[in-house]
Amino acid sequence: MTFPIRSLKSGGSGAAIWRDLSSPPAANDVALNRVSLSRRLPTDAEEIELLGATLDLASTSDLRAAALLVMVALGLHKRDIVHLNVADVLMVGAAVCVRVRGRRALGRETFLPIIGADARTLRTYLSEQHGEAPDGGAPLFYNIEHGRADRRKRITANAVSYWLLELRLRARQVLAGVAPG
Repeated sequence: MTFPIRSLKSGGSGAAIWRDLSSPPAANDVALNRVSLSRRLPTDAEEIELLGATLDLASTSDLRAAALLVMVALGLHKRDIVHLNVADVLMVGAAVCVRVRGRRALGRETFLPIIGADARTLRTYLSEQHGEAPDGGAPLFYNIEHGRADRRKRITANAVSYWLLELRLRARQVLAGVAPG
């Protein structure tokens, strides 16, 4: 024998109205004051600083993630990060400038200056990942697939999201008092 199931939209006596229902507390990261696990780029300087604090710059993969965070801190979109070449990073004295092209065919070039620790991070990334005489047309962030680096192939927007998700998971572990591993 089957029984009819009462719809949440019916709003019968004693039943909660479907508009008043909320997600369980475990899924609501904002209410629990946790680091969000979204695929969106972080826009808050505190979140970027928290994600950067989880990195060990002696590791090559963490150095790459730190360079990605520098680009995110500049306010670049994922598609802008994907399309950066090594030649788009210009070193002028103690400052580093990143050339960003407009999205239109006749788009203007914009130079964004980076100074301080972010400039040192980007210089270290360029010297360790691209060598002393890098190919200017090579992608700044290249593809790593199944542990193998393909320096001719660009990183994808999904890969940028993956790196940020990994950093957010690390930040959650640090905030929870668990050593990231």
